[in-house]
Amino acid sequence: MQVLYAYHHRDDLDLKRGEEELTISLSKTYDLYLHFLNLIPELTHLHCELLEQRKKRLLPTEEDLKPNMRLAENRLAKVIDNSVLLAEWAENSGLSWWENRELMRLLLDKIMTSELYLNYRNAEATGFMADRTFWAEAFKTLIANDDDLAEYLESKSIYWYSELNCLEKIECEEMPEWEAIETQIDQAKNEGNYQGVPNAGGAVQIVKDFVEKTIKRITSKTADKALMPMFRDEEDRTFARTLVHMTLLEHDRWQKLIRAHLSDSWEAERVADVDMLIMEMAVCEMVHCPDIATGVTINEYIELAKSYSTPKSHPFINGVLDAVAQELKQTGTILKV
Repeated sequence: MQVLYAYHHRDDLDLKRGEEELTISLSKTYDLYLHFLNLIPELTHLHCELLEQRKKRLLPTEEDLKPNMRLAENRLAKVIDNSVLLAEWAENSGLSWWENRELMRLLLDKIMTSELYLNYRNAEATGFMADRTFWAEAFKTLIANDDDLAEYLESKSIYWYSELNCLEKIECEEMPEWEAIETQIDQAKNEGNYQGVPNAGGAVQIVKDFVEKTIKRITSKTADKALMPMFRDEEDRTFARTLVHMTLLEHDRWQKLIRAHLSDSWEAERVADVDMLIMEMAVCEMVHCPDIATGVTINEYIELAKSYSTPKSHPFINGVLDAVAQELKQTGTILKV
């Protein structure tokens, strides 16, 4: 979706360049997915390194000499560390968490001082399931939404944190023109009252969700079978390209269909760019993907709106898409449920 958003906000992006950007964006997003998974064994290696350093202190304590080894010997981390696919990816991508050792140390300290770790360390239950559950919870509650990690991602790649992942909020009695919004945002920045808050959703959050699902699928024998491919098959790859291509190519057609079902009190100019883009993509999928049921398409883009837009957007988008779908069926444009 970032590619389509950029197309409408950048003068230098034509259709061919847009498709190239899609390929790059998908590749970078997949890199992030694998990079996150690789963080688990890398943090474990750092933990082991620190344990060895403590043993070499001038006056080591009993705990330094005989530390608790639950985290150091975590079975899930070892399985991920032995992944052939992850090792190949790491070598080819050149991405490594060790280039930001300070961030790794901050994340590890956060884990080690957490109640989650304390309970894990002292728990009677051992084995792979307990080890996997610990890292699944640690990633979800301690790592995924860490502010320092977010700053690292933003600095590392524009594809990992884009303008779609920040909501600029201002208070106003009624919806002003966009120029007025920009003026108020600039004024807030000058007065030191500006606040840009990270969106709870967005591409990065979706990747994090996939990481959590992958962790829960890893078995005690291998991580490779649990890894999600960038595309399930060639048909999946073609679908992504077609969706971008046809959404851009028939932009005016989708706009006309959507505008016809906006209420008198909600003109097209008042619809947020992201909301309009989500609806355009959905209508494009309805028309050009005959094998995907209309209800499935609408539900997919409602979920997308929940990730990328405001809490009030998805009911609005749901209503418009449902009305457009009914029109497409009545006119015979689409012949599916």
